[in-house]
Amino acid sequence: MKSVDQSGNAHRAATPQPSARPFRLALYETSVEGHRGAYLTAITSEAIRRGWSVTLVTPAKDRIHPYYSHLRELLGPSNLLFTPYWIDFPRRVSAWSMLRYHFDQWEAARQSLSANDRSWDYVYAPNIDYMDKAIQIRGVPSYPTPMGGMTMRVRFHLKQLGVQTHRALLPSLGSLAFSRLLQARGLASITTADPSLYKYCQSQRASRYRRVAYVPEIGMIAPTIDCAAARQEFGFGPEDQVILVFGFIDERKAVKELVAALECVNSTARTRILVVGRPDQATGDLLSSPKFTALQRAGTLVARLGFADDKTQEMAFAAADVVWVAYRNHSTMSGVFSQAISCSLPVIGPNYGLLSWLVSQYNVGITVDVDNPSETGRRIVTMLQDTTGMQALRSNSGRISNSHRPQDFGAAVCDAIAASRAARTIVHSPTGQAPAA
Repeated sequence: MKSVDQSGNAHRAATPQPSARPFRLALYETSVEGHRGAYLTAITSEAIRRGWSVTLVTPAKDRIHPYYSHLRELLGPSNLLFTPYWIDFPRRVSAWSMLRYHFDQWEAARQSLSANDRSWDYVYAPNIDYMDKAIQIRGVPSYPTPMGGMTMRVRFHLKQLGVQTHRALLPSLGSLAFSRLLQARGLASITTADPSLYKYCQSQRASRYRRVAYVPEIGMIAPTIDCAAARQEFGFGPEDQVILVFGFIDERKAVKELVAALECVNSTARTRILVVGRPDQATGDLLSSPKFTALQRAGTLVARLGFADDKTQEMAFAAADVVWVAYRNHSTMSGVFSQAISCSLPVIGPNYGLLSWLVSQYNVGITVDVDNPSETGRRIVTMLQDTTGMQALRSNSGRISNSHRPQDFGAAVCDAIAASRAARTIVHSPTGQAPAA
């Protein structure tokens, strides 16, 4: 695993030196919803493989979530620490309420990490987007213990690529905020799954950008279940064309818009929608409404709601022809996109933001405007009916599928932690080279 130091010399990513005790890593996370549970599993598995001591620190609010049983088995009961510090998302979103939310989350993290008699060599947060504004001003909440974390919502750099985003800050303000984050007291590293952000940081001369490490967004192991058997499990026939909506199902996933798009199209194709995952209250209400209940009775829409364990996840992706990631108001990365690529499946993405750029760069699907249902529906049907084109999209996804295996994600994060702990300011790529863009 090679890195590049400030002089441009290639060297192996540093690992902790042998000592009388193992390297002590604390993972701080506020939720296991969406892909966060998968992040924790991948990082923990790799860290344990390296002989590190790993502790997960997390608020107790969701301690009954099924994913914690899996993490407890992986970590050991004594290394899963629940704390009483939980911050609810603002009911009314404004610039002031969000700023206060970031500072409250920072304080909750500080209290959670100090509310026990343990000490760590390093703290890593798989997501720091909910407190990065506070970190810019107050430094990391674990100080003086060094801390690293993943940023997922940085988008100021996308304008240079000619990519439109949703409600983006002025690029100059976004650039300044990111620069301040990199200089925060106690910050050891920032990881990103955005190859375009990594390339932007490589082009900057200031040494603080050497703290940015690229990690491939986590995907999944490709299904081994037979496609026909998976479709039968959900009640689909062999001629059905299945569009999968997966993960935490909230309004952002645009299920209503997908249904509206397909209703606009007169087609003899048996296009079906498969929704798998835990819904929020609004989406749960939508799916239980008379209209959506009728769609489910007709077999047009199949909903498997609730926590999707590994078996359900594998079954869902095995049954799908294409994966829907055309989310509303979402300009950054998506773990479901990487899962689709891991399974050599084409995607339907949004016509703005990072996902639109990735779909175009890798030619793995189509992009649509969810606010134009008739055009979206037409494009989806055209895509599904083009057998040759669909095969080409699957092949393109398959070429990059190995880049998103969970073990590669875990290894890249642990490499970034080890390199930053070695007190070197380096830019790190899992392959030793810049990712394809």
